[in-house]
Amino acid sequence: MTKMFWVPGIPQPQARPRFGQGRVYSPKTPWHQAVYLIARQHRPRPPLKCPIKVYARFHLPKTKRAFSAISRFWSCASPDLDNLAKSILDSMTRAQWWADDALVVELHCEKVVAESADLSKPGVRVIVEELAHRQWNCSP
Repeated sequence: MTKMFWVPGIPQPQARPRFGQGRVYSPKTPWHQAVYLIARQHRPRPPLKCPIKVYARFHLPKTKRAFSAISRFWSCASPDLDNLAKSILDSMTRAQWWADDALVVELHCEKVVAESADLSKPGVRVIVEELAHRQWNCSP
């Protein structure tokens, strides 16, 4: 099973945990809500229960820093790729794609400048593939 979806908008990284009113929480932005809503529309039913491969290509807006002499295609500026990936995985966990994002055993992510990539608008393309049961020691 392979599923794909596109979330338009400027990708935002996962914020650092905050402390308040005796608890720990991660602030949510409109970006996180957009990812959640679109991921929820495309989620598999029932939630995935086997190892999963996720591919995410983040299309970031062109900035002087991102679109520099270093690269005309790759976005080499903030935000950090690992924090972008965390925001997608957490939103997909909340949207009930899987019980736990620990099931993601393979993760491929890219940051590209939106204007130089195949799409001219900022956003993220997410492809999720359930890995074959016979490749892993898990029950169907």
